[in-house]
Amino acid sequence: YVSDGYVDSNGNYRASGLPTGEYVVEVRDWSGTYLKRYSGNAATFEAASRVVVGAGQTADNVDVQLMVGGAISGVVTGPNGAPLDGWDSGSVSVLTTEGNYVANGYVDPQGAYRVGSLPAGTYKVVVHTYEGPFTTTYYGGTTKFDDAGTVTVALGAETSGRDIAMIRGGSITGRLTTDDGGALGSDARVCASAVANEESYGCSEVSGEGLFAIHGLQGGQHTVRADTSGGYLESYFPGVADYSAATRVAVVLGQATSGIDFELTMGGAIEGRILAPKGMSLDEESVSVEAYAADGTSYEFQEVVDSDGHYRLEGLPTGDYRLRFWDGNREYASAYSGGASTLAAATVLPVSARSTAQAGDVRFTVGGVITGKVTGPNSSAIPADSAAYVTGFDSTGDQVAYASVQEDGTYRMTGLPVGQIRLQFSTDAEDYASEFYRDKATLESATPVNVSVASPAADINASLELAGSLTGAVSAADASQLPTEGEVTVTLYDSAGNVRDTRELWESGDFTFYGLTPGSYRVKVADSTGAFLTEYFANKATLASATPINVAAGAPSGLATIELDRPAAPSAPTNVAATPGN
Repeated sequence: YVSDGYVDSNGNYRASGLPTGEYVVEVRDWSGTYLKRYSGNAATFEAASRVVVGAGQTADNVDVQLMVGGAISGVVTGPNGAPLDGWDSGSVSVLTTEGNYVANGYVDPQGAYRVGSLPAGTYKVVVHTYEGPFTTTYYGGTTKFDDAGTVTVALGAETSGRDIAMIRGGSITGRLTTDDGGALGSDARVCASAVANEESYGCSEVSGEGLFAIHGLQGGQHTVRADTSGGYLESYFPGVADYSAATRVAVVLGQATSGIDFELTMGGAIEGRILAPKGMSLDEESVSVEAYAADGTSYEFQEVVDSDGHYRLEGLPTGDYRLRFWDGNREYASAYSGGASTLAAATVLPVSARSTAQAGDVRFTVGGVITGKVTGPNSSAIPADSAAYVTGFDSTGDQVAYASVQEDGTYRMTGLPVGQIRLQFSTDAEDYASEFYRDKATLESATPVNVSVASPAADINASLELAGSLTGAVSAADASQLPTEGEVTVTLYDSAGNVRDTRELWESGDFTFYGLTPGSYRVKVADSTGAFLTEYFANKATLASATPINVAAGAPSGLATIELDRPAAPSAPTNVAATPGN
């Protein structure tokens, strides 16, 4: 997305302020009458005509002919067609028969709904509720997508009478208490989520007596979680800290599962002071403190510092922690517990339940500065909507600073620790490839920039290349179903064998890597369930033998479908008859 404009009553439109480049025009009707269309009267973005815009020029006569779409309408009622009881609000979504989102609409107070601007086809319709006793319900009277009825839509016609009787969901009720008898915070809440159904989720506020009731849940096993302020730890029913140790709660449609009582445990705390450099002041509203556990988990607490620099971090599980202090104004360099210069060297603070670890005083230091300019190929300007930015990393690889690139391409990064800093240059757009300083592909190979407080490190510039992309698909060689819950991952390696990215395979079996630096890459597909063998493109067993794929600047690269094989079945044991006398 780059720019937009409105169509007047005569059908005229104008999108202005565009940088020089190639564009696609999309016309969308929010009234629910016409189909979405693209330049060249195309039905999809991929098939749209490209419109070239030059500096100071207007691309005229980029006309689009709209077509009247189809629509689905009906009335949402309570069970068995009864008027809605306990209804708060809800929305209707139209999905393809594969489950892909197409369009949505809202249910009015009388229960009527209409979703328009639909292409001809066959769809499924689902109603989602935000509060109240009802659960997600599909047309056809079911909570399951696979069991839902279908609705056929023709262009220019409305398929009406597709009424949906809401199904009353199950509920979970209980009482939440604290292990020390302390009062729950006003923000206390309890949430339930289904173990094997993303559509079943709900939360409840907790009363002053600790009572809660979660409604509108679908049938099946659920995990129940509670949290509040005041230093108590997040807890899962029946009062455990780990999700994996939680007892699942069975929910039945239309019934209440009661007696789900459990308690929150008081955690530990860390307190101390963060001070400004001598002779300077502290803007306490811009300072944040972050605690890092030994396993890398971070607990961030914003604006917890008072005017004297005092802070207190509560609700920490028992363990060892290191602290990082951030200056949101980016005037001071990050500080660490014990006055260390990096997180890895920070003083470790042991924390136990119902106790407070004293971290003492830590003082900020004035940060260093790096300045420079970021451009595209051949010193071309990067469009402002691409949102270029620069990230700074210290000698241990921790991110320590960030700077946005201005419209003229310049940036100024402040609040840097003294020493060597490595920089990464990136954009939010997929048109440019990220890189590290001096055209390096990885953080480890980046040329470090020496930073001091005495003077800025100037003219640290970068010229970003146009990016390529790599698209492919994965299937099972025996035509069976691949795991679809993120177990299949696709890993991209550069020519030096460095991992550039890892992505979960989409449910459709497709994958795409964007923002790639032009060059040679290799691809690995792995299944964490072990049902399929790991494979490198194309049908190779190792990274070294994998077929390289060349990615060009500004162009997509496609792969043939990667077919995964199953492991060979174990060989049957061989029976050896005993020989008499042996």
